[in-house]
Amino acid sequence: MNRIEFEGKPIIVNGKGDDQFVNDRIRELREKRNNLQDKIYKLEKELKTLCTECDNCQKEIDEEFLKQECACDLVGKYIQCDNKIYFVTGVERLFDGVKIFSNWHCDSKDKLFYADSGKGTPLKIISFETLNAILSSKDENFKFISREKALEIMNQIIKSCQEKIKL
Repeated sequence: MNRIEFEGKPIIVNGKGDDQFVNDRIRELREKRNNLQDKIYKLEKELKTLCTECDNCQKEIDEEFLKQECACDLVGKYIQCDNKIYFVTGVERLFDGVKIFSNWHCDSKDKLFYADSGKGTPLKIISFETLNAILSSKDENFKFISREKALEIMNQIIKSCQEKIKL
């Protein structure tokens, strides 16, 4: 009798034919195990790739949600973009920025005042860089301003227009 070990366990065989049979069976089982381990390795690699893609997608969704949330922070506030002042009544999210709606705005440089009796017309498209500048208030040309300051500028423009009309 021959003793053969398979994965640490003894197998007793009676002859040369049995020995060959067992060796063939052991080889088949090892090949099957190796193939399964290869599949497991490939699946683990694919899972890591999918997890990374999922994390990247989630990060992009979070960033887009944050941009949308920040855009909504403009509603009901007075903002200055370059030399124009707007009272924001609504925003519409665009691919590369936001479109602001306003029922009035004024141009402090040209001394002009514009009013709309409706809900508000789309007046300006603001890029996300400009939106970030407004929200951070680090740029003098793009910032939130107080209601009092906005009305003061508006009243100055109206007075200068009235003076021009009297002339």
